[in-house]
Amino acid sequence: MRQPYKKQEPEFIPMGTMPNSLEAEKAVLGALLLESEAFDRVSDILNADCFYNSANREIYAIICDLRQSGKRVDMITVSQQIGGKTAIDGAGGLVYISMLSVDILSTANLEQHAFVLLELAAKRKMLTTCQQATTLLNAGADVVDVCDMVKLSTDENIKTFNPIGSNLKDLEIHFSDQIQEPDPILKQGDALLMSRGNISFIKGKAKARKSFLSSIFVTSFFGNDSFGLQSGSPDGKVLFIDSEQANSHVHKVLRRIYKLCNWSIENSRLKVLALREYSFKERQIILEKAIKDYRPDLIILDGAVDIIGDFNSAEESKQVIGLLMKLSTEYNCHICGVLHEGKGNGELRGHYGAEALNKGETVFEVVKNEDVSTVTPNATRNMPFDDFHFRIENSLPEPVGDIAKPEKSALANGKIQSIMRVILKAPKAMKHGDLLTEYMELSGFAKRAANNHIAKACELCFISKSADGFYRLTKLESRNVESENINTDVVQAMPF
Repeated sequence: MRQPYKKQEPEFIPMGTMPNSLEAEKAVLGALLLESEAFDRVSDILNADCFYNSANREIYAIICDLRQSGKRVDMITVSQQIGGKTAIDGAGGLVYISMLSVDILSTANLEQHAFVLLELAAKRKMLTTCQQATTLLNAGADVVDVCDMVKLSTDENIKTFNPIGSNLKDLEIHFSDQIQEPDPILKQGDALLMSRGNISFIKGKAKARKSFLSSIFVTSFFGNDSFGLQSGSPDGKVLFIDSEQANSHVHKVLRRIYKLCNWSIENSRLKVLALREYSFKERQIILEKAIKDYRPDLIILDGAVDIIGDFNSAEESKQVIGLLMKLSTEYNCHICGVLHEGKGNGELRGHYGAEALNKGETVFEVVKNEDVSTVTPNATRNMPFDDFHFRIENSLPEPVGDIAKPEKSALANGKIQSIMRVILKAPKAMKHGDLLTEYMELSGFAKRAANNHIAKACELCFISKSADGFYRLTKLESRNVESENINTDVVQAMPF
């Protein structure tokens, strides 16, 4: 384990003159003084820090202030603002400003000169970062902290030199575009659970068997269809990262996966890392390096909260979830994180949980009832998958009940249909909230499942939603209700 260092004020190591071009700086300022509207052509490229010379930096700041206040930019308006600007006074004051546009005949090369300044500013910032890193390391700073500082500075530098949105055409989506659906990682029939370039999360209370579910996902990806899930890449690779358990327990997880896959020798397509003893920053670094080196198709992050310092920090939560999305897109893989529910409310904890819920392709919920754990789609961007169940026998998960059997789905759909006929007969129309409440009371299902059933009823054309937001039985269903005697007692006695 690395040893913490005692922070101290590092001694600054001076460097030589930084890269700059006074000629380009004067050319840009001269063009802006020559043609007031020219500022709009470089306002998204340059800021005051792009000017190395302090007098030129002050002049450009004045020009920015004038334009932001809607005033014209010329030699007179700029000269009126130089009071108290010591750098400009030192360079010659009014005489220096008047000389800037003397040799400028046209603004034709303005953008070219502006990009020269931008590149030089990027070089100066990188050199300054290297200088700071050297100084901190010489002072005994922690390598991980210095790496974080360098990475953050480099990312900001790249954004400065190549601003986000600088070429909007690259971001446009057109009606005529032929965009392929994302390649599946795991499916259940026609329902997509996980796809490449996306992230998902497993949620549940403590001891709900979330880790067992992650093992099910891994073995299903490798071709085990016992749980009714199909792999999109059965010959692919999996990276399993555990940040909560000791090595001995992580090894048990590894052996469990091998048994479920019927493997008896080492298989290089599965990589398992134990990161319990590392800091959250170190785990982020290891995660990124492991994905880059192993190039897995599916990543299980058991203990996804352990890669963040404060899950109640909105800014840090967005940064970490953004990192996961970036990695999944950049390496064309799927990342599935395991998270705990908060005590009492059943929601994912903190801003981190809220970001996970908003950005995840699928949020799988695991609920343990006696010896059976049920997996349901708490949230999904795709068609909801059917609930499936498992129990633990001889330390291994095994399916409970018939998995994705058509006859079971038909029975479930039949009961949804019957409940809707009871609630909406007469004819009757209801807003979503009222329909949801009555459906929950009659069916006994919780809010999430009831919402899914209402969506299913619309999909199967049992009910329809009108433009005014009311739900009604379809015409065919209304006719069927008249010819059948379906009441509450009959519905409640039907199997689901």
